[in-house]
Amino acid sequence: PEPETTGPVPGQHSVDEEYRRLKMTVQIHSFARLKEFFDAQFALELPAGARVSDAVEHLRKLSPGAGEVLDACRAAIDETIVEGNTPLSEGADVYLLPPSSGG
Repeated sequence: PEPETTGPVPGQHSVDEEYRRLKMTVQIHSFARLKEFFDAQFALELPAGARVSDAVEHLRKLSPGAGEVLDACRAAIDETIVEGNTPLSEGADVYLLPPSSGG
């Protein structure tokens, strides 16, 4: 006879828990010309440990036509301008800021 299974073994994680630890979701906020390619705000799933540059590269793959605008963007997290090598964390708000012109 097969042994009964009553649930997860203590100390082990379910597949869903393991998957969540390997991925994270950030909120992307796009402005100006980027809104021609993306919604003003949307969730983006990335591998755990991703950096701002990884998010931008993922967006470039989602919308190749946005590449030129993405190249010119600055990124901010929590109202602070950050560099591409800045690590992201679960639930971070990432603001992509294209250059603006005006007088």
